[in-house]
Amino acid sequence: MLSEKAKDQVVFQCEVQHPFTLGEIEDLLVTALEGGSNYWIESVDSNPGEGNVYDQAMASGIVIKPIDDDSTYRLNMLFMQMGMQIMALKYGESVRRIIDGTYDADDADVWLQLSLFARLVYG
Repeated sequence: MLSEKAKDQVVFQCEVQHPFTLGEIEDLLVTALEGGSNYWIESVDSNPGEGNVYDQAMASGIVIKPIDDDSTYRLNMLFMQMGMQIMALKYGESVRRIIDGTYDADDADVWLQLSLFARLVYG
């Protein structure tokens, strides 16, 4: 019989497939930009006349500038998917909350940072 300590030992990870809808990703992005990530974002640039920021992020992408960085970072669907994949590997509990709709602004912030930087930089 395994000891209690041995039972808690991680022996492998697996990837779970989940089809994210545009609505789910847009809601997550709204939560990040309007709540979870606004402490480190200086500006979000989009193209006037091409719909709102969220529609543009889903289509052609938007540009985000952090407060303490002279660089800008493009966010588009490919980077959002990459961020979710990294999150699944490193922050599985957060992905579970995103999938079941119980995520919070902190989970959305982690996802946005992973989408832009491929790692957590803030917070």
